[in-house]
Amino acid sequence: MSKILFFLFVISASLAGFAQDKEGAEELVNDGIILHDRGDYDGAIKLYDKALTLDKNNYFAMAEKALSLHAAGRHDAAIEMCEKTIDANPDEEELWNVYVTWGNSLDALGKSETAIEVYDEGISHFPDAYLLYFNKGIAHVTMDMFDEALPFFHQAMMANPAHPGSHNATARMLYGKNRVPCILAFLRFFSLEPQGTRAEGNLVILRELLGQNIQKGKKNTIILNLDEDIVPDTLEDGTILPNDFATVNLMLSFQGLFLFDKESKKKSEVEKFHATLDMMCTTMKDGQEKNSGFYWDYYVPYFVEMYEEDLTLPFSYIVFASSGEKYVKKWLDKYSGMVREFFKWSDKYEWYKE
Repeated sequence: MSKILFFLFVISASLAGFAQDKEGAEELVNDGIILHDRGDYDGAIKLYDKALTLDKNNYFAMAEKALSLHAAGRHDAAIEMCEKTIDANPDEEELWNVYVTWGNSLDALGKSETAIEVYDEGISHFPDAYLLYFNKGIAHVTMDMFDEALPFFHQAMMANPAHPGSHNATARMLYGKNRVPCILAFLRFFSLEPQGTRAEGNLVILRELLGQNIQKGKKNTIILNLDEDIVPDTLEDGTILPNDFATVNLMLSFQGLFLFDKESKKKSEVEKFHATLDMMCTTMKDGQEKNSGFYWDYYVPYFVEMYEEDLTLPFSYIVFASSGEKYVKKWLDKYSGMVREFFKWSDKYEWYKE
């Protein structure tokens, strides 16, 4: 064999070995992800390092290593890894994940302003990456800039309406500020995450919001406390200001009175909520033309259509799925077909985008 042919043979063999190394690296990455999910971040990092010895700039090995470093609290190392990953893989389609890890590590170090700059850089390259908007909102919350955070949660939910965290964060930001949109955000959350620790905590808040202006007085009397939120905020020409839900809030308060009559006392909590939800939907439907604002554009059409599709009953039981009540679980099991019908409709619903 000539020296030239031998040299070409060696190159060919090396390239074949490289392909095998790339495949081996991917296997190590998959094993590392399993360890990460188990909470063994150090074990995962070791496997990612092995993968990188086989395939030096393997994107997934680098990105997952950065994520495990962040989860392990090694934020400076995670930041360095993110920067290396972006430099080595500038054209990777999923690089937005690395910008999220990078920003989160900066935020964890108390460098929230720098984290926001990183999220903005990521958004400039990946304008549809909802987690960049969501985490930018979280960074503003970290700095106690709650009003400034809200628009980024809006952008996150428009980019991905099925992200429960965005609706949860929106509801939390609205709590104590705008009752009806807060309720609507919590309800959308329940349609995505009806059970679990977050659902249990949110159900407690929802119950409080629904009975906010009602209190029991002496000798079985009921006291209705009406606040300024029942009067629409308007401009001089009578135009109602954006995101005003005064009429719905007023009807919601009066609905609370009806729930204390003799007939309502015989009903379950879910049945009472179902009646309240239907009332809210009809009131919002009537007010759609004369009201405006993000919450009227985004949430209201979803609930109005739910009502028109006769799906508020299964949804009401879904909302209380985390209550621990046996009758709720029994209903959900018995009418599983109605529950599936609701989720089928909800999954296909076309959400508002600005």
